[in-house]
Amino acid sequence: MAQQQPLCNVVIFGVGAMGTLFGSKLDGVANVTLFGHWREQIRALRRDGLTVTHPDGRQSNH
Repeated sequence: MAQQQPLCNVVIFGVGAMGTLFGSKLDGVANVTLFGHWREQIRALRRDGLTVTHPDGRQSNH
């Protein structure tokens, strides 16, 4: 059985459009931690998670 590589830890400062986009892209290949001061956005991310709608209309949840 092949051993899985441990995931690296990534910290992203900022929970706006770019921070959450980069966080979603790294999901699954890294342990991602988002830091920010936009309290409403942080509450929404904790409550609802993040849904990304891709250009082809496909959605992914993180």
